[in-house]
Amino acid sequence: MTRTDDHPAVVRLLQDTDATALLRFEEENRAFFEATLPPRPASYYALEHVERTIAASLEEARAGTAYLYVVVEPDGTIVGRANLFDVARGPVQGAELGYRIGERHQGRGHATRAVAHVIREAFERWDLHRVEASTAAANVASQIVLLRNGFQFWGRARRSLRVHGTWIDSVCFERHRDEG
Repeated sequence: MTRTDDHPAVVRLLQDTDATALLRFEEENRAFFEATLPPRPASYYALEHVERTIAASLEEARAGTAYLYVVVEPDGTIVGRANLFDVARGPVQGAELGYRIGERHQGRGHATRAVAHVIREAFERWDLHRVEASTAAANVASQIVLLRNGFQFWGRARRSLRVHGTWIDSVCFERHRDEG
């Protein structure tokens, strides 16, 4: 668990007791997230769905295939998420990184600190060699978060994600254990 330097929020693995706070985070930020990402189905915003998702994520963590983290204020409010997913073992030892911070909590360094924590865990705790992350080409703020955390640009995926009927490009980054 990492406490931020200038803010009392912590970054930690998702727990089975986080369902209500996680649902509140997703509901409060639904319009904000869906403005730039494909919309989630209505069932995504049901407590039962969130509980099942958390249970599945805990099983994935036990199996070593995904690790979900939350950024949590001292009062238990979740203000962000960061995930290592599609974890590949064997000769690859890599994963994908995703993260998002709620609208009201943008610009406070939460994303930079969350990514730093998850990357440290990826290399030191989960014994990964490489982590990839992609952002929408227009999401410069997210690209800056990755660069601040030692990621290197490696390519652009043209027309890789359909958002609100329009295909958008993604910008791809990577970080290796022995870099940064």
